[in-house]
Amino acid sequence: MLNHVHNTAMHPCGVILSNDTLLQRTPVVPTSQEGFPATQFDKEDVEIDGLGLLKLDVLGVRMQSSMAYAVREIERTTGLRIDLDDRQQVRLDDPKAFELLREGESLGVFQLESPGQHDLLGRLQPETFADLVAEISLFRPGPVQADMIKPFLLGRHGKRPVTYPHPDLEPWLRSTYGVIIFNEQVAGVFSAMTRTDLAMGEEARRALAKPERLPALQAWYRERAGRAGFGPEVVDRVWKMLENMGAYGFARAHGVAFALPTLQSAWLKAHYPAAFYAGLLEHDPGMYPKRLVLADARRRGVPILPPDVQRSDAHYRTETTDDGRLAVRVALADVHGITDDQAQRTATGRLLHERAQGTDPRRVTPAGPPATVAVTRRYDTDVLNPDTTRQGLLALATDLGARLRTADQSARHLELTVTYADRSTTTRSRTLHEPTHHTPALRDTLYAIHTALGLQRARIRALTVRAGHLTPATHAYTQLTLDPATEDQRRLEPVLDKANNRWGTGTLRPAALATPRAVAQAPPRSTPIR
Repeated sequence: MLNHVHNTAMHPCGVILSNDTLLQRTPVVPTSQEGFPATQFDKEDVEIDGLGLLKLDVLGVRMQSSMAYAVREIERTTGLRIDLDDRQQVRLDDPKAFELLREGESLGVFQLESPGQHDLLGRLQPETFADLVAEISLFRPGPVQADMIKPFLLGRHGKRPVTYPHPDLEPWLRSTYGVIIFNEQVAGVFSAMTRTDLAMGEEARRALAKPERLPALQAWYRERAGRAGFGPEVVDRVWKMLENMGAYGFARAHGVAFALPTLQSAWLKAHYPAAFYAGLLEHDPGMYPKRLVLADARRRGVPILPPDVQRSDAHYRTETTDDGRLAVRVALADVHGITDDQAQRTATGRLLHERAQGTDPRRVTPAGPPATVAVTRRYDTDVLNPDTTRQGLLALATDLGARLRTADQSARHLELTVTYADRSTTTRSRTLHEPTHHTPALRDTLYAIHTALGLQRARIRALTVRAGHLTPATHAYTQLTLDPATEDQRRLEPVLDKANNRWGTGTLRPAALATPRAVAQAPPRSTPIR
């Protein structure tokens, strides 16, 4: 029974191409489940020269559908058209995408969400597209068995000098810090060690994967390498590297083809997280259940809206919240006990009614002024000192006030998000009694929120303030009744604004508001300030 066919099955990705004489070149049998015409040749026989057949592996990657869905959601809710293949929109060196990956936020990112890849991602700390290609290609049976990961990382981070088994191999191994990662390198090393061409090197590479051919291949390799003048130690060391690569490795082109959707999915997660999670939940392309995807979205600040018969669709959708953020609305189809058909009928019936009423929620309205203004302060190390935190809040209030005044707006709602050392977050907000753009009022509100959180002993890594409920600056007042300023501050604040408008920003400093003498520092003018 050994070495004989026991049963047959259809390859999930294999496709045979030829001209219109295809059915005359191969015996065909229908598959048992689908009834597709399948060749009776096995995967090796179809590659025999002279048959005129081309074998392809056509992979169906659900992440492509997930990203396409996210792009459609972005256009539906914002009116922006994103082309993921446009290098002007999605750059291969996008800072936010690589920052997200270096922080280990790879759940849902193509090829990088498994525990092993996540661990390697943290150690590699990718900075370029080439690093992503190496990351994806390293985590394969061949490089793992050949113990290529550790020396690659040491060379990548400059912790060990890059060495080569022989100077003749440097052209093939220079880009990967002296180790073999790609199939092209295997063929090239064979070619260099045996003084043959690349075609023969590729034939030798293929023979590595066939145990029955290994003895003859090793004898041929050692004989040719010895004749080429390589010493026994070099021959043994290189053979060990090559033999382990026979398990399974990647062609560089394969790694590049996988790294591109990896970067594109990371770009979506970094720039449009709500749409990214909606596509992920809709097409379920990852290895984690939806509850973990939803938890990751909440942890990263994406609002998750519950199912609503008046708002939910049969599919996951993005939706704009009252504070201007994009949220994910849970699909009706995911409600227990509702079939896909029932969810679709519910959504379709509601949509027809809304269109008849002229309130179609799918209609995209042109983008107006920003609904929120956000500022962030990050720290290189964990912050434990409460005074340092208060200084950060003061800097945020100053920056936020300047941005609001530049945009001629005032805010009535402040939201403070604290990011801790373990990258978890806490968000609290407070509605001001009156809209304002004045730094002291913004500062006092942030102090009040921070005090209410009780974070005096927390290890803080970043602070983010978001101002919402924006109104024209003419609606701003000079005080905040939640934490009122002194009478001198309330009296002098409009003086400060008028002086800065007349003589230029910085004429009167906010720090000088503590005493009425600040007014005397203004340059003389012919008419009094009113």
